[in-house]
Amino acid sequence: MQIYEYFLIIVGIAGGITTIWKLTALVVDKIKKCIKFFTDLKTKIEAVEQHCLENYITDLKLIIMSEEMPLGERLQAGEKYVALGQNGEIKAKYKLLQHEYEEQNETHAE
Repeated sequence: MQIYEYFLIIVGIAGGITTIWKLTALVVDKIKKCIKFFTDLKTKIEAVEQHCLENYITDLKLIIMSEEMPLGERLQAGEKYVALGQNGEIKAKYKLLQHEYEEQNETHAE
């Protein structure tokens, strides 16, 4: 082989390596964009989950405090409210409802 042929082989190999390098860089860039997309998506989903939980707790509060709701529904909502670790005035109202329920059952039992 002549020097010219070796030169062509080397140039061909260098071109192949350069192409592979650029394609790898493009793939890595796409992977980084995908990772960022899914990281942002996870953050948004967590925010939506937090808002859903806050709305659920608010719904439970409204049920517990609503005089129009049947006592049984209010007690079920209170159980869920307390199971979520909630506390304060709403929990105190739930305890009063439990007492009211017990008094009603004692009256009906007699």
